[in-house]
Amino acid sequence: GLYQCIVETTFLKVPSYVFITNTAPSDVTISYYPATFVPGGTLSNEVVLIGQSLELNCTATGAPPPSYQWFKDLLPLSPSSSISVDSVSGRLLIRTTDISHTGKYTCRATNEIPGVGIVGDVTTSASIYVIEETRITQFVQSNLSVIIGEKATLPCVATSAEGTHLSYLWTRNGIPLDADGDRLYYANDTGTLVIDDTELGDTGVYQCTVQTALSSILSPAPNVSSSLSVVTVYPLPVVVEVKAFSATEIRVRWVFNSMAPGLQGYVIQVRALGPDAKGTTAPVPDIYIADMMVGFLVPFTMYEVQVVAVLNDMTVEAAPSEAPSGLVATPIGASELQLVWKA
Repeated sequence: GLYQCIVETTFLKVPSYVFITNTAPSDVTISYYPATFVPGGTLSNEVVLIGQSLELNCTATGAPPPSYQWFKDLLPLSPSSSISVDSVSGRLLIRTTDISHTGKYTCRATNEIPGVGIVGDVTTSASIYVIEETRITQFVQSNLSVIIGEKATLPCVATSAEGTHLSYLWTRNGIPLDADGDRLYYANDTGTLVIDDTELGDTGVYQCTVQTALSSILSPAPNVSSSLSVVTVYPLPVVVEVKAFSATEIRVRWVFNSMAPGLQGYVIQVRALGPDAKGTTAPVPDIYIADMMVGFLVPFTMYEVQVVAVLNDMTVEAAPSEAPSGLVATPIGASELQLVWKA
């Protein structure tokens, strides 16, 4: 007959079976026990990216050794060109995943004795989610340059699996930025960074990193970098209109920017066209003037007119190209010398 002995501990209960024949005691008996999963041999939920491979393993022990069956959403899985199913080792391999591979996977382990039937039948299940990789689809594709005081916009827009929460982190020269909504803020609920009223200190290398709850699990968080240059531009005055006022006078009108750093004023340069042409210069008396008469011109003559900005910037000092020569020292008092030399 069939006898059962159960060994039970706090963590495990393992039944063992003995089938005894009705012959002499010296005859062989058959010992067996039902399939049970070994520690770590069950499935757990996983998230994988589209295009990655997926390997699932379930491991059970028993006597006789168990065999395995795989199911997806309660339907049996059969080997195919993209799926390998091993009924002996309990291994399931999907070579290249796509959205259709999302679902609930079940591994069934059974063992049986011929003539007796199935003595062990256990299952383990897990949910597998195949999702789209997070990608940055809009970003600054080249270095950006803006004039001081203007608005700078650095796009950073990403796409991911439906329902995935995206968070954006911007750094400048490796230091996180606080887009507090005052001068720096995000546009249209995206990661696009807007900097109002740019300053020279805004110049630097900017990096946008897109983070999700799964970024560190699946793959490194995607990021893009770009350089922003905030420059001071001295605006050139733009001549709007030049009209002859009389036979010897013209009227010049232009657009100006009196707030340009270092601006001292404007100068009007007038030069007659021709091989022996001579020019004249007329300083503008005030930086806020943008309309001026220029006279003492030659009648019936074509002139070239320019309005030039005068700035107080200067070039940096340079070392002399050669040492001074012809040094002469002349006493001019009891304690003074006059030095004269050629530069």
